[in-house]
Amino acid sequence: LRFHLGGVAVGLQPSEVAKLALIAFLAYRLGEGVSDPRRFWKGFLLNAVAIGLCCGLVGKENFGTAALLIIVAIAMMVAGGSRIPHLVLMLIVAVAGLVVLVRAEPYRLQRLTAYQDIWRDSQGAGYQPLQSLTTIASGGWWGVGLGSGLQKYGYLPESHTDFIFAMLCEELGLIGAGLVLALFCAFVWLGMRISLRAATQFEQLLGFGLT
Repeated sequence: LRFHLGGVAVGLQPSEVAKLALIAFLAYRLGEGVSDPRRFWKGFLLNAVAIGLCCGLVGKENFGTAALLIIVAIAMMVAGGSRIPHLVLMLIVAVAGLVVLVRAEPYRLQRLTAYQDIWRDSQGAGYQPLQSLTTIASGGWWGVGLGSGLQKYGYLPESHTDFIFAMLCEELGLIGAGLVLALFCAFVWLGMRISLRAATQFEQLLGFGLT
């Protein structure tokens, strides 16, 4: 979606809204006593249907986000007290759904199989992962300098989205990459700390899901 805000073009992916909406929905259902997560018909089923609809609609265009949503949703269901047999059933359905999404678009399967041997088709399906490894290695310890990387000029496709970390390695090197990983670890630690200190179960689950 694209719209103008004060003369500035702003882009928004619906999947980003879906992430927040699903997490808030599950936190409310599980944390506010709206549903009993241990009962199949009056608790678990509606939550599972909401997860399935959200991930299915998102996965039609964005497989990676759908897979992430499923993982987060199942983790929240575990934290919310759902029963193991119910979760196993949900996991089986989720895996089947992901398989359907992969087979729905031939390029998705090609991407997955390419990682088995990226050298087999170095100019086709293996080009992106090979170029990403080259980009990472070229950074060395300190990198070539912020903004001075060359791979973003058409050599590494999707360098500004899926492979932004590879570009960061080229420009800031191993030290910069390590700093980013440390920041992610700090984010997770602080998020879990906030969640554990929350006053209500809704706030705990919301913090957990967002983190």
